[in-house]
Amino acid sequence: MDQFRQIGQSIRQQRKLKGLTLMQLAGVVGISQATLSKIENGQTRLSYDYVKRLAASLETPVATLLGTAEIGTATFDERPPVARRAFTASGTGSRHDTARLEFESLCDELKITSNVYFKVLVRARSLEEFGALSQHPGEEFFMVLRGEVLFHSEYYKDLPMKTGDSVCFDAMMGHAYVATSADTPQLLMVNTLPGRAAGTLKMLSQAR
Repeated sequence: MDQFRQIGQSIRQQRKLKGLTLMQLAGVVGISQATLSKIENGQTRLSYDYVKRLAASLETPVATLLGTAEIGTATFDERPPVARRAFTASGTGSRHDTARLEFESLCDELKITSNVYFKVLVRARSLEEFGALSQHPGEEFFMVLRGEVLFHSEYYKDLPMKTGDSVCFDAMMGHAYVATSADTPQLLMVNTLPGRAAGTLKMLSQAR
């Protein structure tokens, strides 16, 4: 249960950073306050679906909640079974909407993976509207599928990006996405998790 306790601590930390009470976050996620309290205290098992819902409600990448969890000897060296595939029909991925970003999970039924995939709509139209910079373990890649965005990162000049442009970066660097086109920009996003978080994904999938 230590793994779940560490994930619970990450959830509590992110909740407090966002200035949310237990009742407020539980209401957004659609669970009882008592259940959320048990999750934060590591007193209940979590599925990956629940972690995704919590991450989306906190406007935080899944990797942020998983990054501190230990999972024995699981590493990137553990190779998944061969001949696997995942498919998501257009518009059917699970959705998690926030004021600044809207996520659609893609190909998320794989049991062991070091990557998480999303289509993302960028709603924020200024850094002030985006709020606190995102920051999480691992690497992030995204490509602009539609529209234009301004990619803001902690140590680089702001990067204007248009349809077809892509970027990959260390996601521990604070970052934000701001819509600059008239239509709502859409991104294809991939988060690559560090070894410990990748192992945690395996543990969570087994808890379903």
